[in-house]
Amino acid sequence: MEEKVGSPEKPLSDMGAASYRNFWSTVLVNFLCNYKRETLSIMDIAKETSFMTDDIVSTLKSLKLIYLDEVKGEHVFVKNKSLLQKLAYKFPLKEPQLDVSKIHWVPYIDGKKDKYCFRNLNQTKRNA
Repeated sequence: MEEKVGSPEKPLSDMGAASYRNFWSTVLVNFLCNYKRETLSIMDIAKETSFMTDDIVSTLKSLKLIYLDEVKGEHVFVKNKSLLQKLAYKFPLKEPQLDVSKIHWVPYIDGKKDKYCFRNLNQTKRNA
């Protein structure tokens, strides 16, 4: 909608961290279970979920769905369908679900560049 990523204010309390980790896990596992394309990046996930990449990486690490390839210096996804199915059972989507098509959104534009907006990120890359 806004093409922005976000995160709760940090540091999180112990209860806040547990709540957000559960929320992030639920959304990310559901996203991965329904992802159909051949390739996937952390940025792809951020664009679809609006989560900060740091939150995505830390959550996927805690779920054992990615690891850091120290040779390449990149995070690599673990292709393990049985693990993903177990996680989907552990972190089921809960009702009610938001129907984005029912939302009429008009963003507030104050003229400042927002560093968390994908649209601005793409414009910055084009101008460079």
